[in-house]
Amino acid sequence: MIDENRLDELERNLAEARRELEEARFNERYANLEYALIQQERWIGTDGTFFIELQLLKDDVENVRIINETIPRTCFKTIEIEPTS
Repeated sequence: MIDENRLDELERNLAEARRELEEARFNERYANLEYALIQQERWIGTDGTFFIELQLLKDDVENVRIINETIPRTCFKTIEIEPTS
């Protein structure tokens, strides 16, 4: 036996849930989040902007390290400002 009152109540609840889902724009918000995730993965990935920028920074740091190692730490040419005798 089917309880028609209960069935009507369930249909109203389902319609209300659909309306709330549409008002919340869940599908649109979910799509936006998926798009943002894809953009982040592209940015961070091995061929993305973040990885390229990170590699450029590492190269710059290595260049500075090499330059720093080649700078003399002492002065080889001394100039007398005042005569000593």
